[in-house]
Amino acid sequence: MKLRCAVIVFALLPGAASAAGLLADVFQDHVVLQRDADVPVWGEAEPGAPVNVRFADEDSETVAGDDGRWRLELPARAAGGPYTLTVQSGEQSQRIDDVLVGDVWLCSGQSNMEFPLRLATNADYEIGLADDDGIRLLSRTGLPRIRSPRPAASRASWKFVPPTRGHPKRGWPRFPT
Repeated sequence: MKLRCAVIVFALLPGAASAAGLLADVFQDHVVLQRDADVPVWGEAEPGAPVNVRFADEDSETVAGDDGRWRLELPARAAGGPYTLTVQSGEQSQRIDDVLVGDVWLCSGQSNMEFPLRLATNADYEIGLADDDGIRLLSRTGLPRIRSPRPAASRASWKFVPPTRGHPKRGWPRFPT
């Protein structure tokens, strides 16, 4: 499944903590967070450890549970950015740059959603329509096809999709403007 943001995003699933260990893997440079709504942020830290999250010069705090998992909600914010998201717990810290706040579109469906847009019959036309540098695409690989009580490890990466930065790797649904 894919996540496409700031105009479209493809299926945001709870992710495992990233290599840095504090934030789930969906929180990376170039992430887009939903505007005008409280935004959940989560990850893992040492059990019982305080966790401080700083976003756009506002601080939020929580404590990791007995299993090390933590979650909090950032207050609603209007569209904007770029911002920085920083998480700190004990000696660990993780910084995410170029965070945008905008519209996040969740899309899921059939395997054809992974069809590379560059191979479509009208690829040049469709790619030419992607002229907004706020459009981002989240690609997730390595997702298991089974249910699990804990999020499974996967690899996630946020990418710019406008033609000025390179062709989109995947297609996306069309929404009326």
